[in-house]
Amino acid sequence: MNICTYVKRNCKGERTIMTTKKNIAARTVALVMALVIALGILSGCSAAVKDPVIAQVGSEKIYYSDYYSTYNSYAMFATWMGYDVSTTEGLHKFQDYIMDMLVSSAVVLYEAKQNNITLTEEDEADIQKSIDDGIESALSGYKSKVDSSITDENEIRNKEMELLLADLKANGMTYDQYVANLKESYTESKLAEKMTEQVKSAASISDDEVRAYYDEQITKQKEDYDKTPEDYYTAYDAYIKGSATVRPVYIPEGYTKVKHILIKFPDETSASSTPTQSDDEEEKKDVEAIAAELESKLDKDDIDIDEFNKLIEQYGEDPGMEAGSKYAEEGYLVHENIIDKYYEGFAEAALELKEVGDISGRVETEAGYHYIMLVEKVESRTLDFDDDLAEEIHEKLLTDKENEIFNEQVKKWLEEVSVKKYPSRIRYVGTNQAGS
Repeated sequence: MNICTYVKRNCKGERTIMTTKKNIAARTVALVMALVIALGILSGCSAAVKDPVIAQVGSEKIYYSDYYSTYNSYAMFATWMGYDVSTTEGLHKFQDYIMDMLVSSAVVLYEAKQNNITLTEEDEADIQKSIDDGIESALSGYKSKVDSSITDENEIRNKEMELLLADLKANGMTYDQYVANLKESYTESKLAEKMTEQVKSAASISDDEVRAYYDEQITKQKEDYDKTPEDYYTAYDAYIKGSATVRPVYIPEGYTKVKHILIKFPDETSASSTPTQSDDEEEKKDVEAIAAELESKLDKDDIDIDEFNKLIEQYGEDPGMEAGSKYAEEGYLVHENIIDKYYEGFAEAALELKEVGDISGRVETEAGYHYIMLVEKVESRTLDFDDDLAEEIHEKLLTDKENEIFNEQVKKWLEEVSVKKYPSRIRYVGTNQAGS
């Protein structure tokens, strides 16, 4: 049984099951890559059954190795997800959360098989490519263990294969069995993916629903953002970073957009700090020389945004200002209520710029020297309901509806299918006794 769903908590703390091709593939690869490691851990166990069943959904069995690798994949996020794993109670709740995640995944796979979901030639080709990529990823994991004196790529690959085969043999597995496990893993994920798509296909969103959402958000956001303008920044930032599908539809007063050229300090300390080594001192002199060179180019009255962009490309060291970044394209939002979002001194200097095209002098922060240009005074307004915005809203509402339908179906399946859990078999996971 393989994970085919990604489960997260929504803003109400309820568990939401989301299945996408990307998440399915990522989780499958994680399980495949963890296979040899899990077997190695289990080989040291004193229990009679080295890889016991920890749950069963219909005819689908979930094994300890599945659970162990999944738990470790999510363990670093436990606190962020609201689980205090430092306490016995909190650890057990997180363990059960992982168990429920796997059970929900298993029931999707079980139903896919019960409904005779079939794979097309294209699906089979995708599975074979995933197998090839999985083997490639596994082999590349051994590259650092190959003698550095070997430079021939074919010989390096042969050594990587030798190391993989040795690990497989040590755990009682042949290469053919390993490949068969890969195929089973990717095949099951593809079946679950198709089952999920079939369930979600029942979702639909009308034009009236899209327009109603737009109207509701105008009222809600205007009230919220006028009262707390920093909430607009949070929503806009989420949209720019891709974690939100729909851009904010209302812009409050007081925002501007700026771009900047950053010349970083080598150790990200201020120029006033006293270097402790001569190498640092030499590097600091280079920073001063670069700053002086840049300032000589900025010391003109007719620097426009295009010229400033070229100087960003030539001198800038802020990843957010690199070509291809949304921030490089649109600039950073600045408002008196979000000064703390930036290095101390940056936003204050940006807010002093009065006219579009104005450029600050040298601004020093702990990161380095900044040269800031005001590129837009953002007008307070409501975004027009155009095709692009309507498409964004439609995508969000459709995704929400798909997940709602899918979650309801999974819940129904779990009520109808026999589910057996053996929580005592997972209680050591996450403790220093796990795998013993």
